[in-house]
Amino acid sequence: MSYPVVSRTFPVTPLATMLAGYSRQMIADIVAEVMTTERVLTLRQHPLDPTEFVPIILKYPKQNPQQFEQYYKWYSKYVPIGVRRVLEMETKNKNTKKEKK
Repeated sequence: MSYPVVSRTFPVTPLATMLAGYSRQMIADIVAEVMTTERVLTLRQHPLDPTEFVPIILKYPKQNPQQFEQYYKWYSKYVPIGVRRVLEMETKNKNTKKEKK
């Protein structure tokens, strides 16, 4: 389900940071709980705020770290963009370590 009235300036990064470690289905359930019919109808008058997701997020348990690590390994191995991003991050970390020395 998409929500075309959500502002393009909605801060996605803080929300994505809060949702790190949750499965795709859990994220879909959280969004569905927040974006009720009543809330969707009031989006134009009262823009969406990431803090609206916090009480709902706290109801759902995070995945355990081993599951998240397995997902991260799979993602970095099989997703080309993920592979490039991991390489970029490793290169960036190496460069910052060299600059500190």
